[in-house]
Formats: sequence, structure tokens, C-alpha cells
Amino acid sequence: MCESDVHHKGIIYGSARVSPDGQSVEAQVAVLTATGAVKVYRAIVSGAKTDWAPLRQGLARLTAGDVLLGTRLDRLARRSHDRLNTLAVMAGTGAGCPSLGDAWGRHHNGRVIMLAL
Repeated sequence: MCESDVHHKGIIYGSARVSPDGQSVEAQVAVLTATGAVKVYRAIVSGAKTDWAPLRQGLARLTAGDVLLGTRLDRLARRSHDRLNTLAVMAGTGAGCPSLGDAWGRHHNGRVIMLAL
């Protein structure tokens, strides 16, 4: 189970993704940095693409107690099963996975709610 509590003992990393149709990743980076992210992994890539290097790099750095913070869970992946796979990798490291823009993503039952969507 992925801990969704923003109170942690590790490092806060950020994950920012936008589509390549002229959007800017900078607004997400600003929010994540202001929230305490020491490093933000940025990608300008279609949400239809399921494997992107910056997210892989961020996931590879996670250790127990760390947090990979996103502005919304749909920034991790467009499809529910891809999000669940990413959350499973995070949970396997003992890292947290709160979402700033999704109130249920900060709740201890967030994964259960995520499964229902």
C-alpha cells in the first residue's frame, strides 16, 4: 500500500509532466518546488506514452520514507493501470505518493479510492 501522508522522513522529489502541444511544465515545477521538492523530474511527453525517462529516473532514486510528489495523479500517467503500476513501484520502495491536486490522494484510503475510479 502506498503511504499517502505528506509527513515523511525522507526526501521530497517532484514529478511534472505536460503534453507536447505547447504547454509549459514550469507551473507544475513552481508548485512542487514551493511544496519542498528538492528535485523535480520534468517531461514534455504525451500522456499516451507509458514509459518516460524522467519518471523512471525519479522512481529509481526513491528509498523508504521518500516522497514522489505530483500536482495531480493524472500527471503520472493517463491510464489507470499505468498509474497503478507506477504507484506499485513507489509502494515497493516504501516511498510515499501524495498528489497535491487530488484531496483523496493525501488520504490513507487514497489507493482504494484510486482503484474505484
